Parts: sequence; structure tokens; C-alpha cells
Amino acid sequence: MKAVKLLLTSLTVCSVTCVRVEPDVAKIDDIAAKSLFDYSFKDDLEKFKYTLRCGSPTLGIPSLAPFYIESLEIKHPGAMLSVQGDVHNFTVAGLDGYTVDDATINMFSLSGSIDMTFPQLSLRSLYNIDLLAYDIVPVMFGHGKLGLELNDVTIKASGGLSVIVGSGRLNLSSFSFSLDVGSVDSDTTGLYNSTFVSDLFNSACEKTLSLIFGFTKSKIKSYIETAVITKANEYFSALSWNDFLRGIGDKPEAPFVDPVTGELVCPQSKDEAKFENGGESYDSKYENYITKILSGAYNLLDFYKKK
Repeated sequence: MKAVKLLLTSLTVCSVTCVRVEPDVAKIDDIAAKSLFDYSFKDDLEKFKYTLRCGSPTLGIPSLAPFYIESLEIKHPGAMLSVQGDVHNFTVAGLDGYTVDDATINMFSLSGSIDMTFPQLSLRSLYNIDLLAYDIVPVMFGHGKLGLELNDVTIKASGGLSVIVGSGRLNLSSFSFSLDVGSVDSDTTGLYNSTFVSDLFNSACEKTLSLIFGFTKSKIKSYIETAVITKANEYFSALSWNDFLRGIGDKPEAPFVDPVTGELVCPQSKDEAKFENGGESYDSKYENYITKILSGAYNLLDFYKKK
């Protein structure tokens, strides 16, 4: 939840002064301008792209733009079906290509909202996968290139914090989330070593994912909202409002664009960022992230089954 602290810290250090713009043009209704806090919040979200590119060793965040893993073994045993294999040059691009369409913060009600659009999120990798029944009977195999693109991904989220009377602990009392995907493009090769089968898979993948993001997005919304509230409050259970305020000064050095050269300056180079943190390198952190993503996917499937 270090990323949560980074986000909350970034929000709090901004100014909370509100201004009102009086229009000079006649016959135009008064326009209440957004607070300076909103503008600062939006600016911080835009600048967070730099942190995605550089990573933050202080916060334990590796470089995520692009998200790259040289090689990773995949092994998921199951009672009936098991998956085993590996991927190479696993790359997710576009995480830093978002635009912040809207961002609001109200420090008096401890609430806020964001509206972001990712023009394109792409996944590329070489893969070698075998799906076995009872760990013996081959059901599916593939050895080739994996390609997937999600276009015009829009994320909207809003939430509110409250302070528990007596303990002074923070609590995420409300959280709303929505996800929309414009289109899906699949470009995977090598399934059963057949171009025909791979084309069928790509077509089925595009239609299935479009259906998932379309007709079942309410289930995705419910799952993510429940997961975020649960995880956030686990983090806040050990954090009081006073603790949070005291931690404002701990904001790590942020990357920035050199005004002269126009180049991104990272607090540490990506090579230096391959640090040891509790015996864990950036490379091993990548594997942990993938494991968590796969675990989340399985949990989502279980959530569908229960519904």
C-alpha cells in the first residue's frame, strides 16, 4: 500500500485555497473555478507518468513504463487442469500514456474523484505454454508470440475518507469505480502450431474480452470496489490522521523534466534502481507483481462463479 501513501501524500501537500473567477463578459453566468487543489492534484497525476518511467526505489516501485520482464516461469497446478510454461520479453506498454480528463479533491469532506483515459495498453511477449488435464493429458499447447491491445480504456473512480471518532484512524468509507474499453485487438501466434487455430483464438479472444468489459463490467466494478476498500482499510487500520500528517514531509524526491535539455531526470538510474530491499531485487518484485495479477484473475473468476 506504499503507492496509496504516495498518492495521499501528493494530494495533501497541494494548496487547498479556492478561488472564484468573475467573468468579464456580459450575459455569461458566474463560473466557479476549480480549486487550486484540484489543479495541483491533476498536475501531480500527470507528473506521476515520470515516476512510472523511472520507478521509485524509496517506495519499492520498479520502472513500469514499459513494464518489462526478461523471462518468467509459469506454473499453476490444478486438480483437473494445470498450466506450465514460460514467457520471454514480456512487455506491457502504454501505462504512462494516459490523459487526466478530470480530477477533483475536497479536503474538507476528504473526498475526491479522477477520470483518466489510456489511448492504448499493449501486451507483447514470446511464450511457451502447455495446458494439461490431470497433469498428463495435453489439452492445449502454444509456442509463439503473444499480442493483445486494449484501446481507449477509460477509468473513473471516486471515494471518500472518514476519521473514526475515538481512535483517530482513517477509513475509506466509500469508493466507486468504473472501467470502459473501446476495443480489443488480439494478435497471438503459435497455438497448436497452426495459423488457422491462432486466428480462431484471436477472434474468440477479442469477442470474449469485449463481452467481459461490456456485459459483465458491473461484476468487475463490484469486485474491484470491494477489493480496494478492503485493502485500503487494512492499510489505514495502522495509520491515524496525525500519523498521516506527520508523514507529509517524507515525500521522496520525484523525477522531473530538465527545462534545458527536455530529458527526463530520474532520482536514480534504472541500473541503480536494481536495489536490494529486504533481500528482494526489482527483478523478483516483477515476478511478485505477476503472481499477484494472476492471483487476482483467479479470484475474479471465483467471484463470477459465486454470482
